[in-house]
Amino acid sequence: MDLVYVFRVLYERKFILIASAIIAAAAAYFFTRNEKKFYRSTAQLSTGYTINDDIQVGGKETSLYEADTKFNNDIITFTSPSVTTLLSYQLILHDLQSKHPFTELSEAQKKSPVYTGVNKDSAIQIFKDKLETMTLLTSYRPDEKKMIEFLKLYGYDYKFVQRSLSVYRLQRTDYIQIDYISQNPELSSFAVNTIFSEFIRYYKYVRSTKSNEAIDTLRSLMEKKRQELSIKTGTYINEAGVDPTIESTSKLEVIANLENMLADEKKRLTTLNANLEKVMRRINDLKPESNTSISTGDNMELLTLRKQRDDTYAEYVRTGSTNQALYQQYLDLKSKIQKAALQGSGGGIRLPTGTTRLDLMDQKADAEIDIQTSQKNISEIEKRIASLKGGVRSSASQSATAESLTKEVEQANKEYLEAKQKYNDAIDINSSSVNNFRQILFGQPALDPEPSKRKLIVGMAGIAALLT
Repeated sequence: MDLVYVFRVLYERKFILIASAIIAAAAAYFFTRNEKKFYRSTAQLSTGYTINDDIQVGGKETSLYEADTKFNNDIITFTSPSVTTLLSYQLILHDLQSKHPFTELSEAQKKSPVYTGVNKDSAIQIFKDKLETMTLLTSYRPDEKKMIEFLKLYGYDYKFVQRSLSVYRLQRTDYIQIDYISQNPELSSFAVNTIFSEFIRYYKYVRSTKSNEAIDTLRSLMEKKRQELSIKTGTYINEAGVDPTIESTSKLEVIANLENMLADEKKRLTTLNANLEKVMRRINDLKPESNTSISTGDNMELLTLRKQRDDTYAEYVRTGSTNQALYQQYLDLKSKIQKAALQGSGGGIRLPTGTTRLDLMDQKADAEIDIQTSQKNISEIEKRIASLKGGVRSSASQSATAESLTKEVEQANKEYLEAKQKYNDAIDINSSSVNNFRQILFGQPALDPEPSKRKLIVGMAGIAALLT
């Protein structure tokens, strides 16, 4: 019965209820008639964290977790005071220098102490210097405190710009989107495009500073490792008596090669002895013809030349078979002997086969020379082998110390090469100036304002009055 009574009373007063709702809605409509219109501009940039078609300096791939962290870092940097304030400087400089400023101050604002207490030319110079050096205004300095108040007057201070700016990642993409909302569509488009360029400038500056510090540290580390390597290498040379960078082959391998050479030389000596034996037999079996004779003068000349030849060869062997002048003299004397024999004996004493005694004697002399040379080579090889074997036995007693020093040198060399590789990689990356950020969508002035909440406000006012 009570509810029926309530509804009956409400029905009797229906015109009052409807009128109150209409009046409230009309009042809301009236008070919101001058609601400001806001315009949004949007820019997008590609980061290259998840998809990158550029040539990479390093072969390292970025994981999804690292990419997500990098996205968050970039968004924080975009909205940081360091970058946002740079946008504020650009906006105020545009309004102070352009004939068509984004923000028009009212007459009351122009008469305010904040506006009248600032010299325009001085303000432009201060903002330009701050923009160039990428530094923030501080309230501790009177002249800069005035500039902060001046920015607030225009609505370009850090807090106001930060509220108007929105930076976020488009989910499951490689893009970051930048939105800016203001009452001027041209201001919004200018802001989203300018803040990207200022972000890139600030990003390169910070990265260059960090890279130079890292390169200096790596250079210092590389020099330290190089000095340690030099000290340990010098210690190894003093203790072991051998430079590890020069001793590239094992002594045992050298000994094995020399033993093979010794075996080959001994075979050669056996062959030379056999050839000499053959020549001696042919000389002993030689029978001169009855009509052949050699004069005493010719014999004396031949004997003299042969003695000179033998003396020259003996001197050549005594000097270690290194004097090429003696060896050439020996060949010349040998040639003279052959010519003298042919001229003095009418071709010499010949066998029925056409071989002369002088030819056999020359063959004998050559064979003897070859045998002596081979014997000398064998002696030198045996001495070299004995010396190396002695060195191997001597170094065996120092193997523990040498092995320890060798490991220290190898470890120091490894650490130096690693430090050098890191330094070279840092130089390559810093020189390449890798920047994967690309603006793929430029902000444009909006044609239509953002959807207004006026209808919602009017409707809510009417419903609230009706329910009340």
